[in-house]
Amino acid sequence: MTRDEDSDDTRARFKSIMDAEFGEPEPFNLTEAMDRAEPDEPDEPFVPPRPPVPVPTGVWLACSILLGFGVVTGLAALFGAPVRRLGLGPWAVTAFVAGLVLLLANLPRHRDEDGDGARV
Repeated sequence: MTRDEDSDDTRARFKSIMDAEFGEPEPFNLTEAMDRAEPDEPDEPFVPPRPPVPVPTGVWLACSILLGFGVVTGLAALFGAPVRRLGLGPWAVTAFVAGLVLLLANLPRHRDEDGDGARV
């Protein structure tokens, strides 16, 4: 038996095994393939998740606390709370001014010349 005869015999046996297992293959039909295919783009547009809320740290946290204390105490005094009797008036004014000064001192002083101003 030559190599070509052996190869043909092997191919014939393999074909009979495959036909017995899977049957005769169906010819390719483009219309059916297009109907079964999933679309390339989803129906609804992509909506990115919302970024997490930044938590103030360091100086920004101190500014927030001082300004908040000053504003809340000032509003409480405005609506009749005994702020003067508790001695919180000068502390509230000092806290508000200190928070405002810290806030203004830590604002950025320059702009990036190479950018368009957008932050991603």
